[in-house]
Amino acid sequence: MLMEVGVPAMGCILAWVLGFSPIPGLLVDRKNGQLTTDPTPFPMAMTNALSWVLFACILNDQWLFLGNVVMAMFALFNTVTALRLCKDPVVSTKIERLTLGGLGVSQVLLLLGISTLVIDDPDLRKNIVGNTALVICIVMFFSPLAEAFEALKSGDGSKLSMPLAAASIACTSFWTLYGIIVGEFQANHSLTV
Repeated sequence: MLMEVGVPAMGCILAWVLGFSPIPGLLVDRKNGQLTTDPTPFPMAMTNALSWVLFACILNDQWLFLGNVVMAMFALFNTVTALRLCKDPVVSTKIERLTLGGLGVSQVLLLLGISTLVIDDPDLRKNIVGNTALVICIVMFFSPLAEAFEALKSGDGSKLSMPLAAASIACTSFWTLYGIIVGEFQANHSLTV
């Protein structure tokens, strides 16, 4: 029972913490009218959460859905706030491109995942969405590394968010454990319910 309910419940809570972790700093930034955090992870988190929401719907998995639907709303707030406050045109353009690209990927996944218009086989559709969600998740967790490398070179880590990093590690650990528990990722990489 603990493994079947406790782990996914904790995964949901940690996903919500992950999505919420930048919000206190962003609210201060909104008050001051200046973005002080690296915004790159925000559109990546939004795309990631949307892909997992779709996969949860395909799997009919309420835990995966609950963890990610709230995360998607937080990530949307974070992304919109970052776009609103970003004064650097290069960073702003990057965030706009990541957001639009992520929404485009989400739309393609939606088409591939729930429609027989392109792919008739439901198992193949499920595999495509699940594997794509996994790749997006990996990219999302690596997205802050560019700022981390810059911080190492410059000696200025002020744009890095320690709460976001800690929540990312904890959240990833619990969802990985959940995936192992429910047997979604088997040795042959096929996704089965």
